[in-house]
Amino acid sequence: AGGYLTGTPSSPWIARLAAIEVEAKLANQPPYPVHISSANAIYHSWAFDRVGRFQERLYNATLDSDFNSRLLRSGYRLRFVPEARAAHSYKRSLLAYLGRFYWYGRFRPDVRQGFLYPSDRWVTLSVLLTAAAYSSLACVSSLPWVTVVAWGVSFGFNVLWTFYLARLRRDCALLSYPVVLFLRNTVALAGILAGLLSRRGVSQRDLS
Repeated sequence: AGGYLTGTPSSPWIARLAAIEVEAKLANQPPYPVHISSANAIYHSWAFDRVGRFQERLYNATLDSDFNSRLLRSGYRLRFVPEARAAHSYKRSLLAYLGRFYWYGRFRPDVRQGFLYPSDRWVTLSVLLTAAAYSSLACVSSLPWVTVVAWGVSFGFNVLWTFYLARLRRDCALLSYPVVLFLRNTVALAGILAGLLSRRGVSQRDLS
């Protein structure tokens, strides 16, 4: 079973942004989700005997999602209990915040779980739009309008997502969120690319 996570108003601006992101994810969490965060969770001790322990080579939420997916594949269920609330300490600097998403992207290809939260579909769309914006630079000399549209759509979506978060919680830190979201998507893409290249290298060694 997993509970609800909140931030603290006295935290640095980037920690407050991270808290708002997580609260947005938990706002639509179903009673029996596919993922719970170990930052506020309780597991039966026998669960570790039956499906194995956490994979220590994984980082951040990939460690949780890997363990949760093994539980689900073994026929067990996860339960979300919103009344069980915990104040969580988020990363307190922009560099640490971005580093967290790099490592999440780096190990995401190793996790079999799909969308961890219902809102992750929109998060994925934001990442894909950022990837499309970077890809459009390849044709900036021949089709500059494609590049302009791609970057405009990417940042436009980030602004719309910021307005959505502002409906859940008003915080002046959200004024920086479109840029922060772009930076976060950039490092996450770099991590995913590194993870895919690493998996390809492992596969080639296995074949040889």
